[in-house]
Amino acid sequence: MITLQKIVWDIRRVLRSISDDSTIKDLHLIEKINHYRAQLIEKQYNLTMMYNPEWIQSLIDEPITQVNSGDIPGFVGRSDLKFGKLVIPSVLFNERGRFGIMRINAPSGWNSIHLVDQPILQLMIEIGDWRLDTYLYYMEIGNALYFYNYFGSISARLILADPREGYVYNTTKVMSGDVLPDVTYVVKGGIVNYSGIFYDPDDTLVGVALHPSYTGQGKLYKYPQKWHVGYTDLYPIDEAMAQEIIWTILNKDYQIERSIAPDDLNDATDEVKTAKS
Repeated sequence: MITLQKIVWDIRRVLRSISDDSTIKDLHLIEKINHYRAQLIEKQYNLTMMYNPEWIQSLIDEPITQVNSGDIPGFVGRSDLKFGKLVIPSVLFNERGRFGIMRINAPSGWNSIHLVDQPILQLMIEIGDWRLDTYLYYMEIGNALYFYNYFGSISARLILADPREGYVYNTTKVMSGDVLPDVTYVVKGGIVNYSGIFYDPDDTLVGVALHPSYTGQGKLYKYPQKWHVGYTDLYPIDEAMAQEIIWTILNKDYQIERSIAPDDLNDATDEVKTAKS
């Protein structure tokens, strides 16, 4: 599994072989990693016009906020129309515009929500376009997405500029018999009886020793169910790109060259040399 921790550790392993890296902060290296990841993804996408699934992060059932059209910057026409609003993390751009939004979905029963330019959507609303009763549409203003006459939740597949702004979701049910001591769980889907105590949906509980089981119509999930991508979570790149990022940072930012292939990083500490030598 590729994590920020592993990439940072591999960079430091080479740096430590030739100098003191104690003044270099992890946050500085992470910012470099994100910067070169964005450059490499843009380069590969521009060449192939294809997405690597390992670049993609998901938003799952994100709630949206209801706003009036009068609150939308630059909206022309009635101010009392209802829109749903969701602000997403920054996604990647290239010279042709934003390419980091692959898909925006509503819950089951709807297909993709269709992106249209703001003037086009305003015209469709003005003339009462029949498609507004059949399909869902949204427009983009910066990182804000506005959904015409839709106020439910949204799922999305994105390529984020900073993967740490994305989320890890823990959606696996914990079956009765698998409850662990000192682990926090949240109740979903009904009432749960655990260790003689009844818990309502969205209540949390902490597992206790010798009580691995629960009963009831509800299910337990580890809590929290959602958190921002962290240092030890899966980082959205493939192994080849991770190696290229490592050696780009070492070469461009620390003037270190490699004399071996990127996938031989385990032996790199014995074979690197400074570009100046």
